[in-house]
Amino acid sequence: MKNEAVAEPLAIRAWMERKEVGRLLLYVALIIIGTGLFGTAMGSWRDPLQALYTALKFPLMTVLLVGFAPVAWVFSQSTNSLPAMGVLHFLFWVIATWFGLRFLNAGFAHLSAKPGGTRVWAMIFLLVMLQMTTALRPLIGKSDTFWSPEKKFFLNHWMETMAK
Repeated sequence: MKNEAVAEPLAIRAWMERKEVGRLLLYVALIIIGTGLFGTAMGSWRDPLQALYTALKFPLMTVLLVGFAPVAWVFSQSTNSLPAMGVLHFLFWVIATWFGLRFLNAGFAHLSAKPGGTRVWAMIFLLVMLQMTTALRPLIGKSDTFWSPEKKFFLNHWMETMAK
């Protein structure tokens, strides 16, 4: 029996080979809308303008985050704890990243590609993603600007935020 995670990479490849670009573009649009909705839910923690900022900052990540949007919204409406919201969203990112990397590995395995290159890429991706939480801040909380011009390493920023 084939690995279930291989099905999606094969479908995308088949659509491209059959020149069904419209279907592929529809899925890409749905992914962008879904991550925008998650960003809006994440940013709505305190300020409507911040919800818009966060929706615009969010990269094309994964459809999986759409499933977390209701949970993010419930917590954003029921708590004032910035560290708690940060940890919650961090957990969402970890889960989404794990599924995304699993998807990529299944696709590369089907194409008989060596997994070593994807491991290096995944480590770089994870480091960049963690730094994005600081470089694109604030994703949650209130800000008068689109993002902060202050430069910090993500661990320094996280420790300062948790100490508040």
